[in-house]
Amino acid sequence: MHRDPGDRWQWALALCHLAEALEATGEAADAVRDRRREALTLLGDFTDPSAQRLRDQLTSALGEGA
Repeated sequence: MHRDPGDRWQWALALCHLAEALEATGEAADAVRDRRREALTLLGDFTDPSAQRLRDQLTSALGEGA
């Protein structure tokens, strides 16, 4: 769906939402962590404040062991 190279922002958002849903349903922590790491990778080239906030949230969640 959002795997088009030009749609990295939407793909990253979708992965963030997927990680949240997986976490809420008690899915394995490694699946949640993998989605968050993938989203962080996709956000790497974005420099706007929204992207920085999202990176901060993802980094924080990864630091909490999720």
